[in-house]
Amino acid sequence: MIGILACEVSAMYTDSPAVFERAVWWGHLIFPSVCLGVLGFVHCYLGTGRPWLFGLALGMRLLAVVGNLTTGSSLHFIAIHSLKKLMFFGRQVSVPGV
Repeated sequence: MIGILACEVSAMYTDSPAVFERAVWWGHLIFPSVCLGVLGFVHCYLGTGRPWLFGLALGMRLLAVVGNLTTGSSLHFIAIHSLKKLMFFGRQVSVPGV
């Protein structure tokens, strides 16, 4: 969770599209550990869910990570050419431009 937070904060406060894209890429790389934790908690501690559904959800997330690693960019963006600055709760943050 801390890794994803670090990626999101670095993406929000950067001025460089390359840094934004790399932060999103690293966030995708870290996210499967969060999925595993949530799915494991639901499956083991709550005693709910089907084992095949647990495996399918985890497999799909891992497939997305493989796609993220092999394409060289994020699964959400083909390329980020510019960043826009917006005010969000009184702070200026970066979002992908047009």
